[in-house]
Amino acid sequence: TKSLTITLIGLYELHTCLYDVKNKFYSNKHARVEALNKIAQRLNEEPGVNFTVDDVKKKIANLRSQFNHEICKINESKRSGGGTDNI
Repeated sequence: TKSLTITLIGLYELHTCLYDVKNKFYSNKHARVEALNKIAQRLNEEPGVNFTVDDVKKKIANLRSQFNHEICKINESKRSGGGTDNI
């Protein structure tokens, strides 16, 4: 659901070791797995939700892919001079 996705994004932002290459724990696999475990545990507190670490990884990858796709569309629109209706 939308609220669950927003919660996931907020939790992801809190764990910079998952995306910030300058973070000292970025290359530490154990720290990254621990962060993913914490995210999964927090999401599983919601009723009817049963996320595994792999589910969290897939959801994050999907969100990042969608975000990058939208950024590419915006940049392409800027280059072509198309308006917001053409995106």
